[in-house]
Amino acid sequence: GDLVAYCGNPVETIDLIRDSGMAVVGGNCDEQLGASASDCGCGFEPGSACARLSAAWYAFADSVVRPDQRRWLASLPGRIDLRIGGRSLAAIHGSAHSINSFIFAGTPEGEKRWRRRRPFGPAVHPIARGATLAQPGRHRDAGQ
Repeated sequence: GDLVAYCGNPVETIDLIRDSGMAVVGGNCDEQLGASASDCGCGFEPGSACARLSAAWYAFADSVVRPDQRRWLASLPGRIDLRIGGRSLAAIHGSAHSINSFIFAGTPEGEKRWRRRRPFGPAVHPIARGATLAQPGRHRDAGQ
């Protein structure tokens, strides 16, 4: 998700990923561009550096993304289910509770635990949340 967030080449990026045929989970930025919305839907604190930066890249992307690309972005699923090693897995963006959910190192532990709850049932485990698939330095030895 968020294929072109902070991206200098949104048109080329969308074409490359769409033409590759890879499975993609839609993020809030994809959803917003697909709907021709006025902002990225990130929900940043007004006036923050993140809000200012996102306004700039979003305005640029919104000005160059083609109608066919908007339709494709709008069609991206919010969840991709798969089975690996006998386990049911779900790839999502943000959290199961909110497409634009952020979890940072400084997020209080109680909130982190709440966001990690399994809303899909005990047999389905979220494998990737947000635009980043892995935290640097984590699971390095496990090959994940």
